[in-house]
Amino acid sequence: MPPLVILSKAAAAKLAALPEIERSAALAALEDLPRKFGQPHLHSGLGIRRLRSDVFEFRASRTLRGLFYRETGRIYVDRFGGHDEIRDYLRNRR
Repeated sequence: MPPLVILSKAAAAKLAALPEIERSAALAALEDLPRKFGQPHLHSGLGIRRLRSDVFEFRASRTLRGLFYRETGRIYVDRFGGHDEIRDYLRNRR
């Protein structure tokens, strides 16, 4: 059974505020994420990469990235943003 995807309030708010085309792409990526995470041959289209030991990034659209971490049976999507937004968030999150 694939892990459950849970969005933080910040991620849900950003997703709701996106233009329709970008929101559709992000929702499609969220649907693929639980099935493809941890399977490198499958997740290449999502561009999943490890940013820290427990934090990962996926490509939700051409310009939008999703930041997530995984716990047993769950994937927590913490936020969406551009490359620079994600980098700045991680830098300030320490």
